[in-house]
Amino acid sequence: MTNEEMVLEYYNGDNDALEALYHSMHNYIKNLATKCAKAFNCYKYKSGSREISDYTFYIIEELMSAGNLALICLLDKKDYNPEQAKLTTYAEKFIKSAMCRFLEQNIGAYSLTKEEMLLIRKSQKLHSEGKTEEEIAQILNIKNSSSVAKYINYNTHFLSIHDLVPEDNDDDPNDFMFMEDLSASVDSIVYRKICVELFEELFNKLSNKDKYILGHSEGVFGREEKSFAEVAEDERMTDAGVRKAAEKAKEKLRNMYEGSKLQKWRIVHRVVMDEALHGPQ
Repeated sequence: MTNEEMVLEYYNGDNDALEALYHSMHNYIKNLATKCAKAFNCYKYKSGSREISDYTFYIIEELMSAGNLALICLLDKKDYNPEQAKLTTYAEKFIKSAMCRFLEQNIGAYSLTKEEMLLIRKSQKLHSEGKTEEEIAQILNIKNSSSVAKYINYNTHFLSIHDLVPEDNDDDPNDFMFMEDLSASVDSIVYRKICVELFEELFNKLSNKDKYILGHSEGVFGREEKSFAEVAEDERMTDAGVRKAAEKAKEKLRNMYEGSKLQKWRIVHRVVMDEALHGPQ
């Protein structure tokens, strides 16, 4: 079956065709990822060999994830007509654009350790609270105060995923809503970031009241975390009523999750990770 035929099957409601299409497009997307990595000077070899470095391997894996998501989003629009162009021709500019955006936004992230990322986030939070650079250096035990200015001004767009989870929590940030659903690797920054962006799309489809109750109860998407009692006072409800409303909102999200871009993305990512560990099946 050709790529174009698989797209038509997917449009007709066959979700298995999406996974089959992923397998078919795997090498094509990998080649685009390799070209983008080379264009951004991210394609490196291990010292004294022609084997790519671990850094390069990681970059290409992340670019492939970004490319696969771009393909899913493109197909979900259902604007593609197989009679007008081959899928690879139609999708190439969208996939390459997504990969380039990822590199532009994240290229500096991979030179940072987890500890440095944490210091950046803490420094910026303290600075937003009105602390001076000297005070931040003292609070965080940073010996070189000039580093504080660097941390404060660091571009943290790529770190937005961490704002949803506690510092000591390594769980997927949307798993608090979908504990019984898929469990996937959370080692990848881009995977987490994309999950949150797609999850926020679902969250924003809730009513304003549901968003207020659930958003403040869980403290997500920029909302201050509040107790059920505080939310109940704001909404003129009982504590039990708020708790029940929050559970109903979660149930709505679970229902919206079925067939959503978030679910499709997690399925495709699971296939990517399986292949990375075990090779193509």
